[in-house]
Amino acid sequence: MRNSEIRNPKSAIQDRVVVLGGGPAGMGAAWRLARTGHRVLLLEKEDRVGGLCRTVEYNGFRFDLGGHRFISQDAPLVEAIRDLMGEELLLVKRRSAVRLMGKEFKYPLEPLDLLRKMNRGYLLACLRDCLTSGRQRPPEAEGNLEDWLLTKFGPTLYRLFFEEYTAKLWGVHPRGLSSDWATARIPLLGLWDTLLRILSLQKRPKKQFATQFLYPRKGIGQIFEYMEREVRSRGGEVLLGREVTKVLLEGTRVRAVVCQPGQELIEGEAFISTLPLPRLINSLEPPPPDEVLSSVRSLQFRGLWFLNLLIDRPTVGINTWTYVPEGRYLMTRIQEPRLRSPLNAPEGKTSLVLEIPCDCGDAVWTMEEVTLRDRCLKDLSGLGIEIGPYVLDSFSTMAPLAYPIYKLGYRASRGKALSFLEGISNLTVCGRPGLFQYLFMDQAIQSGLKAAERLMGGRDAQVSDRSKVENPPSLRQAQDKPFGRDRSLHCEPLHLVEERSVLG
Repeated sequence: MRNSEIRNPKSAIQDRVVVLGGGPAGMGAAWRLARTGHRVLLLEKEDRVGGLCRTVEYNGFRFDLGGHRFISQDAPLVEAIRDLMGEELLLVKRRSAVRLMGKEFKYPLEPLDLLRKMNRGYLLACLRDCLTSGRQRPPEAEGNLEDWLLTKFGPTLYRLFFEEYTAKLWGVHPRGLSSDWATARIPLLGLWDTLLRILSLQKRPKKQFATQFLYPRKGIGQIFEYMEREVRSRGGEVLLGREVTKVLLEGTRVRAVVCQPGQELIEGEAFISTLPLPRLINSLEPPPPDEVLSSVRSLQFRGLWFLNLLIDRPTVGINTWTYVPEGRYLMTRIQEPRLRSPLNAPEGKTSLVLEIPCDCGDAVWTMEEVTLRDRCLKDLSGLGIEIGPYVLDSFSTMAPLAYPIYKLGYRASRGKALSFLEGISNLTVCGRPGLFQYLFMDQAIQSGLKAAERLMGGRDAQVSDRSKVENPPSLRQAQDKPFGRDRSLHCEPLHLVEERSVLG
């Protein structure tokens, strides 16, 4: 495509920062820039902001794309979100469970609950594993996830829970995944600590899970809609329905991007990208060297199909999350949005969200929704959740690029792509898909804030601090002070571990 063929309705704005993508990182960057008086333009391909954290409304119901909540160890960020949202933030008690072998176990695991419900043979096998390998520390060097899990939890728990769950969630057997995911996401509370608690030899776990979290009244996407509102009120622009298809380079700088529809040319002085890393590399003109293009071909994402069920009952259960590790069931997690906010469903009704991992074009992704719904209702019945006669309607939301897959060797491929981008002086990359890094929501917002702060430092933006890319920040969700009355996020002592670190 020749530059003369590109429509340019806007004059060049030399001091404008252009943000590509309106997910948590992109909105965080635009919000920070607008609050400090910078001219910012954000481009988002969907009809609303939020990315993987947007909220979809349907017939009076609200559904998030996933089990999102707001909790962070970054106290200034929490305070800023509280100031942004005001009374729209609720304090919600977390309750989650694992359905396994026909039983429901509390999660995080509780010793008495395990003793009452778990097969004695499995308990004895876990004891044997603990005595033979339970105190070993997993290797620190990159290896495969199977070896890491076997060392950490022993063969019994690995076969019982992790092997099938991991293969279902990622679409790859654990021996084909890098242990990087585990070292960043699975806390070091393992088999030995769990056994000591069961035997009452350790009264208090070394690490605790947050029992409460903050959640907006109208869904998690409300946070980013409020950010958008403030960006606009401070003179920033947010253009929805704009998909970036080309990133035009001039020497070692980005000159402009091209958007659809209409081949619209958007120019700026600096650019912040949250586009998926492979997509960004492939959109560059002129294209990068073949070795860079080749490196991103191996960087793959796992998709998610969210099947949203509208139910004519006031409630289904008591769990905000229920994890389903067994491979015979399609879903990995079940959520009831009303238990986060009563405004997520009309009075007297509730809903369920079933998270179904799949890949674009595979047998599940291409399944007719009615066929998938019938299969999932049978799966729910097999789990002891009988809701078939109460289902009013259903609809689906799809996330083809939900999770970056840490296959063995991904580190070198990602590093090569990021190294090339570091040579583009006015481009910075942030966010989960942009960095090909499994960030939680608050970490994604933080990455956007940091990208904006690098620009405000008066120097050309760089991709990132590579040490931060290679060594993700600690996931212990802790606070050093309470956050006020009613809206407070009470964190009972410190060392609060993000729940998804274990279960995805």
